[in-house]
Amino acid sequence: LIVQSAWTRASLDTRKAVRSRSHRCARGVMKIGMYNFQWAGGEFEVEFREKNIFWCKRFANEASWTEVQPGVVGVNWGKYGNYQLTAQPDGSFAGGVLTTDASGAPVVNTNDWRKATFVRAFTPAEELLSGSAWMLHYENGVPFRVEFHADGHFHSPAYPGHHLWKLNGNQVAIEW
Repeated sequence: LIVQSAWTRASLDTRKAVRSRSHRCARGVMKIGMYNFQWAGGEFEVEFREKNIFWCKRFANEASWTEVQPGVVGVNWGKYGNYQLTAQPDGSFAGGVLTTDASGAPVVNTNDWRKATFVRAFTPAEELLSGSAWMLHYENGVPFRVEFHADGHFHSPAYPGHHLWKLNGNQVAIEW
């Protein structure tokens, strides 16, 4: 991985990554990667990530996904609601908003439908960087921690401010 920085010559030390890439969906039905998420109001891109992280840049919110049972995925999207999606023969997932009936039992409202269609897997660089933390250093400088957030921002306790990153193939461009 190559880092280009508008700040100074800097590099990522991949030996100090603070990220585990071990999680996969237990049944292997839900592929980790980018999805086209559809509903009656339109469509947009979402990400089903390792460690049960669900992410949408357009509607950013803390969210997660879980395999409820074989072939059924639940999404807890915070203020945007809870959804249950079932694997379809074409490989997509379809379902709706998860609500409760009068007795309190969970019910999927398919009238308020959602559909997730797999677009592509993450590139190795995307999988490695997004949602990770690294030690960044520059010549004769003291290493410092940076956290790459999925929305293109990153945080560094040592250098507070509004910092951005962008992935171009296997190159990371950092705007300080």
